[in-house]
Amino acid sequence: MTKKKWIISVLCVLLMACMLTACGGEEPKENQIEVSDVFKDMDTVDMDGNAVNADIFKDYDYTMINCWSVNCPPCVREIPELEQLSKDLASEKIGVKGLLYDGQVGLSDATREEANQILEQAGAEYQQILLSEDMMKSKEISEMNVFPTTYIVDSEGSIVAIVTGANNVDGWKERLIGIIKDVEGEK
Repeated sequence: MTKKKWIISVLCVLLMACMLTACGGEEPKENQIEVSDVFKDMDTVDMDGNAVNADIFKDYDYTMINCWSVNCPPCVREIPELEQLSKDLASEKIGVKGLLYDGQVGLSDATREEANQILEQAGAEYQQILLSEDMMKSKEISEMNVFPTTYIVDSEGSIVAIVTGANNVDGWKERLIGIIKDVEGEK
């Protein structure tokens, strides 16, 4: 094999590896990592320009914050499931929020337009939060390498669990029951 073919082969393998990990898989996993107070200290806006802070968590015992990207097919496919989940779990005092990731503070106009189309097609009405500068600097966001990543927070915005990968309504309900039992058992 010539040196040029060898280099091209190596680059193809690296590209494939990057593509396979860029959006994560369909199989959710819980990650046990050291966490900051990124959501507890949050000061940002949502897609409608409304101010957003940790007060959005006070009406719920737990809130799912699903970090997604318009460039992630599993993320986009999961949005209708999360919309249904937000309706199903509202009476259980579990909230659902989206955290739209564009690799920067706020959103580019192109991403905002694409996100609005995706959300409209999915019938998604749950709140979509945008990243602030402080959030971008946090360990959770700056080191995130799988989409979607879902943060489960308590009523004060403290992270109690991190789950990577997409899921359906029933899968999320099962996962949340397990997480809540674990958290409640620790108290």
